[in-house]
Amino acid sequence: MPNNASKFKNDWTLMFFFASDNTLAPLLVSELKAIKDAGFQEHTEVLVYFDPLEKGCPTKIYNVNCKRKAHALAEWKKNKNCPKSLIGDGNDSYVRKMDGDEVKPENFSSAMRYAMTHSSTTPADKMLGYFIDYGMKKHKARNYMLFLIGHGMIVGRDIFLPDEDPISAISMKQLRVLMQKFEKEGPTRLRLLNLHSCSMSSIEVAYQLRGTANYLLAHQGPAFVNSWNYRQLLKKILNTIEKEKREAGDRYTDPVLKEQAIKNKQIDVERLIEKLYYHLLYNSTDFLTAGYSADLALCRLDKRKLSEIKAPLQRLVGQLKEHLDRKSLITDLILLAHWESQSFWEENYTDLYDFCLCLSRRCKDLQLTLGRGREKKGALVKKLGQVREACQGLIDVLKIIHSPDRSERFKGLVIHADNFGTKYQYSRGLSVYFPWCEPLDDGRWPSEHWNGQARQIPKGRKIIENYQNYEFNTKFGRDSWWSFLNLYFTNTKRKSRDEEDRKEFFVQLRSHNLTDTLTHRLRKKAESSYNVNGSLSSGTPEMGKTPDTGKTPDTGECDCPTIKNYPTSEKRHPTRMTRRFAITPGALLPFRREKLGCNGEEPFDDNDTDGE
Repeated sequence: MPNNASKFKNDWTLMFFFASDNTLAPLLVSELKAIKDAGFQEHTEVLVYFDPLEKGCPTKIYNVNCKRKAHALAEWKKNKNCPKSLIGDGNDSYVRKMDGDEVKPENFSSAMRYAMTHSSTTPADKMLGYFIDYGMKKHKARNYMLFLIGHGMIVGRDIFLPDEDPISAISMKQLRVLMQKFEKEGPTRLRLLNLHSCSMSSIEVAYQLRGTANYLLAHQGPAFVNSWNYRQLLKKILNTIEKEKREAGDRYTDPVLKEQAIKNKQIDVERLIEKLYYHLLYNSTDFLTAGYSADLALCRLDKRKLSEIKAPLQRLVGQLKEHLDRKSLITDLILLAHWESQSFWEENYTDLYDFCLCLSRRCKDLQLTLGRGREKKGALVKKLGQVREACQGLIDVLKIIHSPDRSERFKGLVIHADNFGTKYQYSRGLSVYFPWCEPLDDGRWPSEHWNGQARQIPKGRKIIENYQNYEFNTKFGRDSWWSFLNLYFTNTKRKSRDEEDRKEFFVQLRSHNLTDTLTHRLRKKAESSYNVNGSLSSGTPEMGKTPDTGKTPDTGECDCPTIKNYPTSEKRHPTRMTRRFAITPGALLPFRREKLGCNGEEPFDDNDTDGE
């Protein structure tokens, strides 16, 4: 038993932060009830933060089932045959209320108590910080698991878990600072960071959060609120902890030694996390019946592992920038690979592995076509080979280790990545910010303050400034991903119509007796008539809503038109064409188990008792 074990109140503290001061609030009430119904486990505490949308309804923190758990432990002291854990409610149909679990204000620090009663003036990052501080101080544990539930798509936008009252959100830098709270006493005790939000499984997020948690579970594409069934998910966690501790105690007959063994038993974290991954993946496959596509990824946040991406990414960026020239054939290959590779949310994010794969294949095809003939072709063949090698270097870091040995699987940066449906079939786990053009300044962000003065910043400019300052760029020097994007936006931009047809343009005007000076003046007048500030009024994709429907990312799948020419169905419908269905092996396995039967041990096999 570790010498410092006594300072921990629990083995595990599970923390759920519902960023629900928005349209998600009604959906998340049912998830609150689901967590309550999951029951309780002796060595685990469950904390939930819930901020309602309705004005005047106070923010609350719940210590879920704390009274039921205390009662069970009191009964066990009277009668050692009474259970100290109750996971699931069995045949009990009683719908329990959350009232008895609400944490009383006197348990909070004075600053937190003020924030809870003045939530309309406390920004989102402060509230999450107070919640983490409360869990770390009042519910100390050897291991923590944090679930952040709300709107996502943080990369570029820097608007994570937005709050409508006050209007605020968490930026990338703030998210890192908040997660570092789990590192107070040496290595992090945050075993798993769960981002139940859209488009959060990205290389920028992983690199920014490196070392603040052991593992990251998130989506590259949309995250549906009810695809994470919190009752069953929590039962999975509690049952796994209960089973492993019970098995440790079963080795002893002496009651004192038995209890000590149960208390000291440390859970196999990798096994638990892999169980959760497959549990969420399998539950999500039901969304197929409604025609939805989805993905899920599990990644490591180990500092040393993420450092392995630096050299190969810099090498790839160097190669990409070297060949970004309108006269270069390789520029065309980069554009085509970008077009072909898997994208998310209106082409703003691209799967990094898939982009490298598509570019490498196109370089190889051109190499084979050119052969090694004349000297000029030979030079191009050599350059294509260098780009291919750079792509392969990054692929080697991002590829999944397929092994029957769990410890080997967990050595990869991307441990698991699965998907189903038609829209995200080439997802490989980590995306990167890769829009087709620089963000447009067709809107304004809320006022920000510098030296006491409020300023309105163009939206597109703000996105660029945010992205440049991510550690994924600042730590990579002159060959950062931003350095490539900046050149890409410039060198792939088409010239304006009057530049392309300049000679013909002025010939036509002069035929109408218009001088160059008069032409310039008329052009300015026409442009100002188009829009007084020179911009369109519709929202840009960077704000996270589809232009036509205004649908928010976390409540519905992006249904905007796609430029991707992915495979279509082999079965032609007389009136419409559909995309061909795709599913990864990991997502396919639950169907095999249900319909054909499955024998033998698998990573997702589960023999823990449900308690019902």
